[in-house]
Amino acid sequence: MAATPQPRPVDFGLILARLEHLALTGADPEALRQLLSERELLEELDASQLLRWARCAQMAQDRDAAHAALETLHQRFPHDPLGWQEHHALLETLGDTPGRMRLRALCQQLAPQHLGIVSPAPKPSPEPQEPAVPEAPFTRQAHMEELIRHYMHIFRGREDCFARQWVDKATGKSGYVPVREPLTPAAVREHLAGLRTYGIYLLTQSGRTYLGVIDADLRKELRGARLDGRERHTVRRELAYLLGRLPGLAAEQKLHCITEFSGGKGYHFWFPFAEPVDPAAVRTALGRLAARLQPDLTAFHLEVFPKQDTLSGKGLGNLVKLPLGIHRLSGKPSRLLPGTREDMVRQLERLQGVVLNAASVLESLPPAAPVLPHPAATAWAEDFPNLHTLTQACPLVAGIVALCRQRRTLSLREERVLLGTIGFLPERRQVLHALLGDQENYNPHLVDYKISRLRGTPLGCRKIHALLESTRDLCPAPGPVRYLHPLVFVPGWRLEQAEVSERITNLQDALRELRRAMDLVHRFLPAH
Repeated sequence: MAATPQPRPVDFGLILARLEHLALTGADPEALRQLLSERELLEELDASQLLRWARCAQMAQDRDAAHAALETLHQRFPHDPLGWQEHHALLETLGDTPGRMRLRALCQQLAPQHLGIVSPAPKPSPEPQEPAVPEAPFTRQAHMEELIRHYMHIFRGREDCFARQWVDKATGKSGYVPVREPLTPAAVREHLAGLRTYGIYLLTQSGRTYLGVIDADLRKELRGARLDGRERHTVRRELAYLLGRLPGLAAEQKLHCITEFSGGKGYHFWFPFAEPVDPAAVRTALGRLAARLQPDLTAFHLEVFPKQDTLSGKGLGNLVKLPLGIHRLSGKPSRLLPGTREDMVRQLERLQGVVLNAASVLESLPPAAPVLPHPAATAWAEDFPNLHTLTQACPLVAGIVALCRQRRTLSLREERVLLGTIGFLPERRQVLHALLGDQENYNPHLVDYKISRLRGTPLGCRKIHALLESTRDLCPAPGPVRYLHPLVFVPGWRLEQAEVSERITNLQDALRELRRAMDLVHRFLPAH
């Protein structure tokens, strides 16, 4: 008698993978809604799977499904702090004060040890002068409202109109439609919660602007496709270079900017002003920055907003998506940089330190675009002037140096270029240890060994372009040279200088060596 076949176990990992695919791509909204409605599956998922389910429901804008997954997580795994944290953050961004109060009561019943997550305790006063008053249940809500008011003060546009983003994921198209009413805190709250995505028209009704924006978009042919090794490394180097270079150039003109990953195809550099200013003056100032940087970039295209000097007829002018929302087409949230993904409250709190630009900065601009150096921190420029000059002359080397400063691991080819150029500076040992010292796999003895193995002449520009598979043109030589390499741009450089003894010859070098040794010791000290 044949054995009765046993039913195959359900692979919940595959179900979650399909759910995440549908939520991210929007390929089949009906299938996504149907899958999220299968509430009986929640009883079979573990804690991490329930969190993934809740996040997919949030991306699909299905509040009920998100709450159901999180409440199941609390009932089945009450000791998991991530569930309470995620649920509290969702209710906070939605402004659901009654929901937060119910969550606190549930936490009190199931996991009182986690009450601090859903209702942080007030800091004790060292010298109370009067009887303590219990924290009002709406304190955090009032804090959120204050943060939203500050957000709206920074990102101000046309007073009587804003825009809502639409998307047709079946065709891969998106756009904006005007909303003919003033932007309200309630609409901003929807935007921050990911329920809707809004943009603002940059020109006010009087034809002035509070904002200028440089939009850095990844070139069309590099979007959405699986990049080969050359393209991936090019994008990686240029992005590190762009995120450090553009704010540095702006600082040279006394301009402050907010850097944001847009959630779509690139990055926004916001320049907020304390008062309405002439859009033509903003475009002139930002256009100079973009024109100075664009020749160094092959993977990104820079565009300046606003594009109009005045409004004509019934037109509304250019709009830009408000920061910290979800891009409806990609499904990705935008975030402020530098930094990792933080909860919305912390992102908004970072805006409290933003410096608004003064209109007088635009009035004091020189009539002709100045020749601006590549950015480097003041300490770096003072300690290593030859490195500053080298990065100013060669964007490819500057991109690798930017990766080092961001503590990013270099590829073997990038490391070879770094050693083959900076390794022929007179102060090569101090510079290379300073650049590589923050990497996870830093080995000072190995760096010294690699330096000792350097022979011959620096890498030539053609070889550097070949190693990095760069498609940009070679930089023009500063004069007649027989062999073009980046160090010919360093004034007074001679090959013999790179072959001098590595002995410490002055107090400044000795202090650098001592600082490097102390940093290395700190790295291996136990954390307290």
